[in-house]
Amino acid sequence: MEYSSSYYLENARKKSKQMIFQEALSEYRLALRFEKNKYNRTLIYVELTRLYRVMGKMKNARLELKRAFTEINLQWPQNSLFELIKIYLLAKKQDHLNADFKRQSKIDQSIVLADLYEEMGLSAYYLRHKYILLISSLASKDICLKLGPSLPLLNWYGGSSCIFALIGFKTKSQSLIKKTREIANHLNIESCTGKYLIWQALMCDYNSNPVLSAQFFKEALEKYADKLEMFDLRLAVQTLSTNYFSRGHYQEALDVLSYLKHDSFPEAFSLDREERYEKNWCSIGPAICLNYSINVSKMVQNFKSVMSADKDEKWELTLFISHLMIGLRYKKILNHTLEDIIKRFEVLNMKPKDTHSESSIYWVIAGYLKYDIAKEHPHKTKEFKKFLKLINSIPYHPTYRSHYNTLLAGYYFLRKNKSRFYQQYEKALKLSQSIENKWSIFELDKMKEEFDAR
Repeated sequence: MEYSSSYYLENARKKSKQMIFQEALSEYRLALRFEKNKYNRTLIYVELTRLYRVMGKMKNARLELKRAFTEINLQWPQNSLFELIKIYLLAKKQDHLNADFKRQSKIDQSIVLADLYEEMGLSAYYLRHKYILLISSLASKDICLKLGPSLPLLNWYGGSSCIFALIGFKTKSQSLIKKTREIANHLNIESCTGKYLIWQALMCDYNSNPVLSAQFFKEALEKYADKLEMFDLRLAVQTLSTNYFSRGHYQEALDVLSYLKHDSFPEAFSLDREERYEKNWCSIGPAICLNYSINVSKMVQNFKSVMSADKDEKWELTLFISHLMIGLRYKKILNHTLEDIIKRFEVLNMKPKDTHSESSIYWVIAGYLKYDIAKEHPHKTKEFKKFLKLINSIPYHPTYRSHYNTLLAGYYFLRKNKSRFYQQYEKALKLSQSIENKWSIFELDKMKEEFDAR
């Protein structure tokens, strides 16, 4: 028996909320099969884009988003400076858009276009397409402004504040986030307030304030978790968990994952183990650091299926690899398994200066592993020093800078340079304490204890 598109669409939404992703995808495909209206098909593709984003499949999300653009005859831009300049200089008219789309009200048209460009910006961030990231903000500015106080305008101000923070315009990003807050206060809708807090948290992190960022994320989740869309909830939970993990707040990093209400995180990167903390790969690192009983060797055997994910899934894969590596470090598994994981990362062709802010933790963990290896094999000290130069090229962020300073103290520890070690120790400790980085403080205390015992 065949049903209408709306029937399958309703089922898809139910399955999505239940996090039964594969069944949701099937229902969405059936909805598309029976939907002929180009405008409605565009809306379905936007929902598919967001579902794939929840699942962590950013390349699939971009594919669905491009299909949404195609449905209404909207051109997908090239990731180039020339394209950015062209959009800046030439006003984009919407005369060429599909007839089904143009039959909608001006408000509905603007809302859909705003959603499309917002998703374009998110896709560009995850897939490291910096010009498309800027284009997404530029192309949607007038569309959102004409809507007046609304969720699209809130998202434009919030997203643009993050973009300006990422490219180093701190004052501009702060003025935009202020407008985001004003829109949220004007709308006085809980879901919009929650979304504003997420943008505020992201902007604070990109402006080098991880402590304040964590506070805003925490407020968003404690007050509005049940009001947020799943894709926003996922972003907030995983980013906050990474924030905590990177600063050694391991229990908090685990606790925040409970907001997802399911042990198995997005199917694309979930490890289906019996133990609770082995089902969710985001919990691997902090759980091991807290000495939870996890069979790391068995877990590492399962990484091969995850490693087969497309190399364009840089954000998720980098974080996943980081969690595996911290597990190997704490269990002192420094063998060919570690080498295989590092080689898999190298396939991503990521350099420190190009790595996402959240996933730069990979370079930190790799640095600590190389430090451990150099302690056991002194002839590897030069290799460790060379790797420190890579970590030093990560765009400035106090979390990663505090780890770099700690590792540099480690280098002087290995060289038995007492005066330089204590000088670097004090520098690293001061920054670590200012951002409550318990992890680097622990590493520093351990180094100092060993050095004092010499």
